[in-house]
Amino acid sequence: MLTIRLARSGAKKRPFYHISVADSRMPRDGRFVERVGYYNPIASGQEVRLEVNVERIDYWISKGAQPSDRVLNLLKQNKETPEQTEKRLAVKDAKRVKKLALKAAAKQAEEAPAEETITQERGNSLFIILSLVIIALLFLVSLLMNYKLLTWRSKYKDQ
Repeated sequence: MLTIRLARSGAKKRPFYHISVADSRMPRDGRFVERVGYYNPIASGQEVRLEVNVERIDYWISKGAQPSDRVLNLLKQNKETPEQTEKRLAVKDAKRVKKLALKAAAKQAEEAPAEETITQERGNSLFIILSLVIIALLFLVSLLMNYKLLTWRSKYKDQ
């Protein structure tokens, strides 16, 4: 079965993808039938971000090739008009801002009870420290009592 998928190339931390038609049993970056475009996710300035040969992709789809999910998204982006692209990016930015606002609100809500929990934790830690001090004192008293008892026994045992 043929698939239309991305094959990674480029340097480390600088990805560049070829859109290729390949047998689904071949490795991601391995043997391919035809390269039908490329995708540069880190393009800036004058660089072309996406180049697709739509005629060849339509040909391979008519022959039964299955495009991957990411390639389908890229094909949709390639067919968009500039107005649609602006709208899509605006919606994406609005979602990002909303998510950041929710995260900030959750952080503020978390900080308010956190102050109460800090005082509770301090109280709990004081209780634990006091308990350990009392246990240590009881241990010392018991050692002292045993020592006195032993010395008392040895004192009267010899007589």
